[in-house]
Amino acid sequence: MMKGMALAVLLWLVLVSCGGAAQGPDATPSVTPTPESSLQTEPEGAPSVTSPEGPEPTPPPPSASPGTPPSTGEAEIPEGLESVVSEVVADLASRLGVSASQIVVVSAEEVTWRDGSLGCPEPGMAYTQALVNGTRIRLSSGGVLYEYHSGGAQAPFFCATPEEPLSAGSGDS
Repeated sequence: MMKGMALAVLLWLVLVSCGGAAQGPDATPSVTPTPESSLQTEPEGAPSVTSPEGPEPTPPPPSASPGTPPSTGEAEIPEGLESVVSEVVADLASRLGVSASQIVVVSAEEVTWRDGSLGCPEPGMAYTQALVNGTRIRLSSGGVLYEYHSGGAQAPFFCATPEEPLSAGSGDS
């Protein structure tokens, strides 16, 4: 008799853990939607351009950044950002599997980000709610716009889902 009762309890536990009939006839199944952000190519804490781990197997998605479409000529690079721009151009060329000569610098500017996400928030993450001075570098390849952001002590990183900064220009706002 004890074996039968133990077997019944075990069977009940299996049904409950599998979401079976133990929920009752009036229970509605709960479905947890998967956020689209789980499909991003750059998870939180991804390597920066200063320490790449090699090219990705697939190119990053184009940025959804609003603004001026990519220009056909090279942008003017502010003094002091030349080496950073060279690094991100090399990083994007590596990610896309193309020559650096196929990457066009659309813009490189000092900006003020609205918070610690540096214009590249991840769903479900909390960020410092303070203005952060940084840079935004926009690149183009094959007519697709890509963005790299930096700020504070954070080295430039690829941003798949960029947001607009609070201000662009001097970064001293």
